[in-house]
Amino acid sequence: MQASNHYLFVYGSLLSGFKTEAYQYLSKYFEYVGEGYIDATMYDMGKYPVVTLEHTGHKVKGELYAIKSSSEFSYIIGQLDDYEGLFPEQNEQVFFKRNKVEALINGTTYTAWVYEYIGNVSDKPIYPAGDSISFFNDKSQG
Repeated sequence: MQASNHYLFVYGSLLSGFKTEAYQYLSKYFEYVGEGYIDATMYDMGKYPVVTLEHTGHKVKGELYAIKSSSEFSYIIGQLDDYEGLFPEQNEQVFFKRNKVEALINGTTYTAWVYEYIGNVSDKPIYPAGDSISFFNDKSQG
């Protein structure tokens, strides 16, 4: 197992396939390690998927990244925390928190940070494919 505070597992808007502004920022400071899975559950919120770390036997597909410069990790992860809404404005609700998770990438287990949804999913269906890109492809096809 590879243990470090300097890995980040992403499964949504930070994926390379989405080419978002947030991904462009991520790719400046993190290096791609590989594609893999975490033990987690993806829920269909209607317009977007969210992930919880509850153990339901499902897996979530994503990408693992390693920080390029460990001295910049605290600053960069703080920027990503802000992007994920961990520092809300007054009267805003927090929907995500950053947690450690074990990610299986090309046969190697890494301990990585991941952003977990902490809002209510009790009435939301599980998206069993566990893959954000497939989720959006399915939604666009309709």
